[in-house]
Amino acid sequence: MLYTGNREWSRWVVHGSKDDVCSRSCWTHFGKSCYFYSKTVSSWEKAQHFCSVLGMQLLEVDSPEEKDHIRTILQTSSWLSIRDEEVEGTWKRANGTILPRESSFWHRNEPNGGHQENCAVVREDGEWYDYPCTSQLPWVCKGHP
Repeated sequence: MLYTGNREWSRWVVHGSKDDVCSRSCWTHFGKSCYFYSKTVSSWEKAQHFCSVLGMQLLEVDSPEEKDHIRTILQTSSWLSIRDEEVEGTWKRANGTILPRESSFWHRNEPNGGHQENCAVVREDGEWYDYPCTSQLPWVCKGHP
């Protein structure tokens, strides 16, 4: 099943290249990755679940070039795959890998929320901020077709 972005699911099997799949509304690609931008909002947990249903993961940004691409598709703050709910200050991706402390994608003075802001968002400027995980925000899924 494929999410169309307008609160409907398609039962069609999609065949073709990443260019075929990513040319649909709400889909883009950069390098070897395909991105789905949700126009609906949800908590971090639900966003992560929706991405896994699509066979994708919540957005992970791995390079300055990818950060620039993400800035072109964002319309508002959106969830990232990282959070520090297990150990305060230790930011992990949804797949369990630890984010290096020296990551340069955080906005100046971020993360700063202590125990109240344990999930991360990326804003339109491409900078990362910590945020309460129960907030209702759009999300971006990333996958590899």
